Amino acid sequence: MAKRETGITVVRVGYSGNSLNIPLPSTNTVYTDSVDISDSLLWANVGMASILNGVLSSANVIITCEEGWRKPTIEGSADPVFVAVQTQSITAVNTWNYTALLSGSVNAIVPYIRFKVVSATTNTSSTVNINIMKQVSG
Repeated sequence: MAKRETGITVVRVGYSGNSLNIPLPSTNTVYTDSVDISDSLLWANVGMASILNGVLSSANVIITCEEGWRKPTIEGSADPVFVAVQTQSITAVNTWNYTALLSGSVNAIVPYIRFKVVSATTNTSSTVNINIMKQVSG
């Protein structure tokens, strides 16, 4: 019998029909598309999220990692099935790359994860990209 290998898979989180450029809100809330993480070892043990901005601009946002047992009824909107498991405040100026290690509370057994982005103040950056890293067995 062959030995099963494990590895890390990087998933780029989409928004509104899988656009990879997630808008940074100036006054409202943005929800990313949900990501199926059921193939991860320990399901929601995704390890970390990387939040990237490649242009010279500032951002002041609150990003919340949410988990749910099914896809939202309507992608990109609030859904009571999704619960917040970790929140990170990001205040950055100029080009920035922010990596957040997800906490142990993210190890709940649920198949979907998404992010809620809320503006803390006016943002001069227009979009952001979010990647998650998950450990999978092959």
